[in-house]
Amino acid sequence: MLLSTSKSFGILYNNNSKLIEEEYCRVIFLYSGPFFNIICSPMLQLLKLFPRRFISTSPVLGQAVKSSCPAGTVINVNTKKSGQDPVALEDNEYPDWLWEVLNPEAQMRKLQADPMKLRKKQLRKANRDKIKQNNFLKQI
Repeated sequence: MLLSTSKSFGILYNNNSKLIEEEYCRVIFLYSGPFFNIICSPMLQLLKLFPRRFISTSPVLGQAVKSSCPAGTVINVNTKKSGQDPVALEDNEYPDWLWEVLNPEAQMRKLQADPMKLRKKQLRKANRDKIKQNNFLKQI
């Protein structure tokens, strides 16, 4: 189910009319203190089930990841003397994993799925920290 936001009223909605009414009550509860007595107790129980981000009116909920430059832009990152500068493609032409490379949460999920890689990364970090500590102690 894809939810989107209405910027004018801050109401989450979809095609189901029942959901529209529930979301409207949630928004009233969160952002309008005087209407607290109007909301029934089943609605309060329903509110406890959803995290605050689910009922947020921020436009981030419906946005997809976008690249930093439009398609067709020449990117000046050529490293070879006789090479050509690459041209940016449409966002959907890039592989899905590319948008998650700089996301630490996504990388941690991948590492937790493979315990051997996670352990290897932990050992490398521990080794680097030990080397830094030993180098620091040598300077004293």
